Amino acid sequence: MHAALIELYSSHDECLYSQARFLKAGGYTVHLLCNAELGSRVQDIDIVDHSLFVPFGAGNWTDFRQLLKIRRYLLDQNISVAILNTARGSRIRNLLLLPNPHTQFIGIGHIANKIFSGFTSRLIRAKVKKYFVLNEYILPQLPKDDSIQVQAMYPIFYPPYKTSSVKKPNEEFWVCIPGGIELARKDYDALLDNILRNKLDSRIKFILLGRSNLARSENQNFIETLKKHSLDRHFVWFEDYVERDEFFSYLNNCDLVLPLIHPQKPPYAEYITYKISGAFNLAFGLQIPMLCERSFEALGDFAVSSFFYEEDELAQTLNGLLDRGDELRIIRDSIRSYEKFQFDYQQERYVSFIEG
Repeated sequence: MHAALIELYSSHDECLYSQARFLKAGGYTVHLLCNAELGSRVQDIDIVDHSLFVPFGAGNWTDFRQLLKIRRYLLDQNISVAILNTARGSRIRNLLLLPNPHTQFIGIGHIANKIFSGFTSRLIRAKVKKYFVLNEYILPQLPKDDSIQVQAMYPIFYPPYKTSSVKKPNEEFWVCIPGGIELARKDYDALLDNILRNKLDSRIKFILLGRSNLARSENQNFIETLKKHSLDRHFVWFEDYVERDEFFSYLNNCDLVLPLIHPQKPPYAEYITYKISGAFNLAFGLQIPMLCERSFEALGDFAVSSFFYEEDELAQTLNGLLDRGDELRIIRDSIRSYEKFQFDYQQERYVSFIEG
């Protein structure tokens, strides 16, 4: 049996490794067909059997020729199932409009309500009858549609990494905010306001684990504000892209993951209904407790994996967690033993859905 993982865009590559493992464990020969932009970022997925990297973005006609190449590859390699890692957009629509009666296409909806909205999505749904979404809390939010099947899938497994020279002082308490400084998505304003109003314990450090992109004036202003109030001693940030080994070395030294998603930020409505933050899966997969805004307590996976805070009490909550080491260990053990976060559980459900 031959299966293809297809990513025609330049994001969501963090979901590919788990799926490759699921398919390999299910007895599939795995083909990885990717946008060439992802080449360096997926080179560690060495468990796939065959890879094809295709350049996009040189114009509509050139892109169409690349889609013909992908179609020919699917036919020549006798691909029985192809998982569209980002099942949206004109490239996926155009690929599916090309005749291919021998391949079953399955999609992943990263913003799940968009599966059902728009003309392009309707054309995609004509060929894609099964979709994965990225957490079970999303399923009840979706409209009922008997023409398609939807199931949750948790891509929370990551390639092995080499431990870098990251050293965490024993007395420090590291709080990881994965990703770059994104003021539109993460509520850095609330964080800053909290630690300006409430003295933060000197042992606490926030690891802003991504490229800070200080060329953006709002990001530069945030850093300057930290320095102005002598708060920069509580923060570690990176001006350049964080290489994978260093990324995971920092993350595995952290005591907490802080998604920093609050109701006042517009993306919140999607994060609590139709999409996930990558911070969730990193915490689940690496068995690191999360610290989430109180409303996430209603979501099942978070109740076993997280601490919670009221938005205006973030700094006080962090200070209090310094002396709750036993509770942190209990949450880690809870994540480690939670059935839904086990590889065998996710792999069996993934393959059963594809084959059912």
